[in-house]
Amino acid sequence: MEFRLLGALEVCAAGVPVAPGTPRQRAVLAALAVDAGRPVRGETIVDRVWGMEPPPRVRQAVYTYIARIRRSGGGAAVPIIRRGGGYQLDVAPGQVDVFAFRDLVARAHAAAGDGPSQAELLRRALSLWRGTPLADLPGDWAASTRLRWEQEYVAAAVAWAEAELAGGNGAAVLAPLAELADRHPLAESLVAAQMRALTASGNGAAALGVFARIRERLAEELGTEPGEPLREVHRAVLRGGWHPGPAVAPAPAPAQLPREPPGFVGRAAERAVLDRLVAGDLAERSTPLVAIWGTAGAGKTALAVHWAHRHRHRFPGGQLYVDLRGFGPGEPVSPGQAVRSFLDALGVAHQRVPNDLDGQAALYRTVLADRRVLIVADNARDADQVRPLLPGTPGCFVVVTSRVTLTGLVAVDGAHPVPVGLLSNADCRDMLAARLGGDRVAQEPAAVDAIVARCARLPLALAVAAGYAAVRPGTPLAALAEELCRDADSLPALSADDALADVRAVFSWSYRCLSAAAARTFTVIGLHVGQFLSTAAAASLAGVAVDHVRPALAELLRANLLRERAPDRYVMHDLLRSYARELAHAQRDEANRLAAVRRLVDHYLHTAAAADRLMNPYRDPLDLGPPAPGVTVERPADLGEAIAWFRREHAAVLAAAALAADLGPAGRPWQLAWAAATYLDRFGYWRDWATVGQLALDVAHRDADGLGQAYSHAELAGALGWLGGSAEAVDNFGDALARFTALGDQAGRARAHAGLAWALDLEGRHAEALTEMTRALALYRSAGFGYGVANAVAWLGWHHTQLGRHHDALRHARHGLRLQQEAGDRRGQAVTWAILGTAHRRLGHLDDAVGSFARAAELLDDAGERGYLAQCLTDLGEALRAGGNVRAAEAAWRRAATILDDIDPARAVALQERLMAAR
Repeated sequence: MEFRLLGALEVCAAGVPVAPGTPRQRAVLAALAVDAGRPVRGETIVDRVWGMEPPPRVRQAVYTYIARIRRSGGGAAVPIIRRGGGYQLDVAPGQVDVFAFRDLVARAHAAAGDGPSQAELLRRALSLWRGTPLADLPGDWAASTRLRWEQEYVAAAVAWAEAELAGGNGAAVLAPLAELADRHPLAESLVAAQMRALTASGNGAAALGVFARIRERLAEELGTEPGEPLREVHRAVLRGGWHPGPAVAPAPAPAQLPREPPGFVGRAAERAVLDRLVAGDLAERSTPLVAIWGTAGAGKTALAVHWAHRHRHRFPGGQLYVDLRGFGPGEPVSPGQAVRSFLDALGVAHQRVPNDLDGQAALYRTVLADRRVLIVADNARDADQVRPLLPGTPGCFVVVTSRVTLTGLVAVDGAHPVPVGLLSNADCRDMLAARLGGDRVAQEPAAVDAIVARCARLPLALAVAAGYAAVRPGTPLAALAEELCRDADSLPALSADDALADVRAVFSWSYRCLSAAAARTFTVIGLHVGQFLSTAAAASLAGVAVDHVRPALAELLRANLLRERAPDRYVMHDLLRSYARELAHAQRDEANRLAAVRRLVDHYLHTAAAADRLMNPYRDPLDLGPPAPGVTVERPADLGEAIAWFRREHAAVLAAAALAADLGPAGRPWQLAWAAATYLDRFGYWRDWATVGQLALDVAHRDADGLGQAYSHAELAGALGWLGGSAEAVDNFGDALARFTALGDQAGRARAHAGLAWALDLEGRHAEALTEMTRALALYRSAGFGYGVANAVAWLGWHHTQLGRHHDALRHARHGLRLQQEAGDRRGQAVTWAILGTAHRRLGHLDDAVGSFARAAELLDDAGERGYLAQCLTDLGEALRAGGNVRAAEAAWRRAATILDDIDPARAVALQERLMAAR
């Protein structure tokens, strides 16, 4: 079923138009279709359809119209469901033409630098327009929506014209631009594109005439001059012409491949298959999917990474890599986590990423459209873990590795199977020669054959054996082979696979040759569940100082029992980790193991808390108690180091919370959720914030931990509020308040009241929000928390201005600002200056509003908080425009739009519309 809004409202079922019903019924359908796939509250539908004067019993009318719409699909029910306190048109956004238009425009933006592809995508987007959008719908909402969409159309048309001009096709854009300019005579970006097209076609005189006409019109109708971008085009024409070129440079391509494996040999047949497939891809513009499978330690990853490095030049769009951790200890990477990591690498801001996996995968396919990118998905558990990572259009090449055959990926998705067996004897000898030297191997062929046999021709085992021999250059290989054969049956197999019995003997052989310190470190590392391990985390697991663990880690590196993926970022093959974990369980009693895990959790908890203190120094403290003996706590020196630590250890902190959940009542993962909250909040990792908050809440309920329940409800509420779940945020803050009250925790009650005020404000319940913030203030004062008092006083100003009480707002905000200045809280001051600016603007004190917003923006710029800075710049522009300084307003909006392009494209589009409307 398709819904068309870019013209008169149309509905098609299976390609056949169906009657959408009466004008009011069409309006209700349109009110749902503009938010397809998302719930629309009943009052929002009323506002959109009836405006400020709804009739009596309007909710019954909404229900009646929706019932009729459901039956109007020409034999197929229109899928409208109840959800989130409202109604949802339950279709994919792509089934609504306005969303299909925006998707094509987004793909065109991603294709910047490829003029022909960009032009074709924009041409397709523009072709979806059938006339004036929502042409048959009356009312203010339809009119304002129509205006916004038409401005999106103008922006897309300008981008299309620029792409055509960059390709030397200026003649094709002259007539469409002239027609569009007649309809939008004050749109300076449109006139600039028209002038460029005329100049590129050799008609500079006509371009100057276009400029003269808009200059005269701006002076007559708005009393302003053309903006600087249009004047720059005018100056270029006067200098002798304008030379088209791409307007936006392509973003840097990701290069995520791990370091190429040293001493790679063999696999000629498998590499030949991959070479043929990539050559066919270039010829046929298909998207090959390759599934490499084989037993643990067979060298699947080495083959994939070696081949990928050899062919990365074929993929100018970059190389993406993820270890899906499908096998081995710890949780596998979820498809959503993998997709989000790829979107992050491709430069997509976290705030742009949808909450659901289907939306994330669709955005991922959109970003990859018309790019040539090599994608390596390593260590997959099954086909379902991989499918969301598959591109939707030709041009990319996907390599998947797994221990299982992935027959579903072959049968359903057309993957080319590349089984990887054991190395041939000749390849095994070559591998040993590459690592030990050809002469040494050639001198003892019988010993080499014995080592190869005992290693079961498995590359991982050979690498471990070679590492053992390499650090003993004076020992004959025959002696090493004899020792290995003697230890062959000393330990049981790692799995039911007979070949692994010998492999385990190889591991035990290298393990037994370690120093006592390195052996202890090796076993305790097996208890770590994260993907990467730092030196400080290893020291904490071992319960020793960092200086003591470094030599042990270096020894493990030399023995090929550990790899260093990046500086201070250690990884262990999952087969080796299984062996290490098994040793840990065999050699350490439960109390010893739990103590090691407790130290690791404390390392992440106390380091995260130290980093959080630098990010949010005025936050109410939480008594974590001292770290366990033997824990190494990293203490970042400044804000930059704190942020860098969180970025580096983001996944490890979340994994540590899961470890804490298994420690029983002493684990308290809610403390880790609290310590990571500022980072997860300010950098937009709201889904991770919600996940760790929910985990913490479940464990707190399991352990009957009332304080943990209170904090967990509060953290979960904050994340849900940012994710659009304001009603759920209200509920969770209410639960947190009830628990803090039962505990007699006044500071906790104050925080819960303040959070509840924020959530109620999101819901539009401003009077209730004011009441809750008043209660928070009283409790903060009673508890003696000056930071909370200052912020609560300032936020009272916000809630008063939301209720139209602007003089009260000024009084409270000024008081809060004085308290924040006394405390040196610069971020709090920034927020309060913005509150003052809002109150001044609504009172008509435009000079004061401009000054307040400018000061807020300055403080936020210093702190590097881009999202809130964009909002302040937007508000600053509004105040400047209201005061008649249109040029300065446009400068503020352009700066805000530049920021929002990265973090919130929807708001960026709205701001561009505001810029166009101001001209």
